[in-house]
Amino acid sequence: MCRSKRLSLLVAAGLTLAIGLTSQVRGQTTVFEGARLITGDGGAPIDNSAFTVEGNRFTAVGRRGELAVPERAVRVDLAGKTVIPALIDAHVHMGYRRGLTFGPENYTRENLLDTLNRFAYYGVAAILETGTARGDLAYQLRAEMPAGALFRTAGRGFGMPNAGPGGPMRDSAYGVTTEAEARADVQELAAKKVDMIRSGSTTATAPWRSSSPTSTARSSTRRTSTIFMCWRTSSISPMSRSCCAPASTASRI
Repeated sequence: MCRSKRLSLLVAAGLTLAIGLTSQVRGQTTVFEGARLITGDGGAPIDNSAFTVEGNRFTAVGRRGELAVPERAVRVDLAGKTVIPALIDAHVHMGYRRGLTFGPENYTRENLLDTLNRFAYYGVAAILETGTARGDLAYQLRAEMPAGALFRTAGRGFGMPNAGPGGPMRDSAYGVTTEAEARADVQELAAKKVDMIRSGSTTATAPWRSSSPTSTARSSTRRTSTIFMCWRTSSISPMSRSCCAPASTASRI
């Protein structure tokens, strides 16, 4: 994809998120008109579109001149622009990158907030941090719901010792050698009401193989809604099938 097209999509995505945030702050009805609108439902794009936002909700979508506009609505002309739905990134390891450095020393409140704002600027409305959180900072930010992309987290991932995420993120995961340890780690994560539980697998035989992690999570996390997934530290491993529940059978506990 050429650079100009990439920029067009980024501008459109960012515009979509900004539209929602602006209307929510104002608490008013706003009508956006004239853009080429991609609704995201599989239908054809709507040229010269119009859509209404009331508070933080899209309440009407149609074509300019055909959509009923509330009498006191604020009008915004988007002629020449393309609007797409805001994006969701469900696999993020944030907080480690800062400038040209990548390491645990960068996992700070300031850097996490900056990252969430950068996601929002580029049209990403929500992100899921998948198993590389450090300490309780991620849970604090999730509870605060700061400006920027909506933040969800799996907290710490877990797997065989020294077989979790790569590089400077590796020590963020629990090192598990027994089924009892796996259960205890899942229970700890459940108490923090993580949005997902993430485990890792290697070519080694895992101690909990006879009792699948999905069943372990099911019995241990009654108080939270979780989806089980894995790191894979090799392209094909004996554990990959037993550890990673297929999408069709992933359990919501």
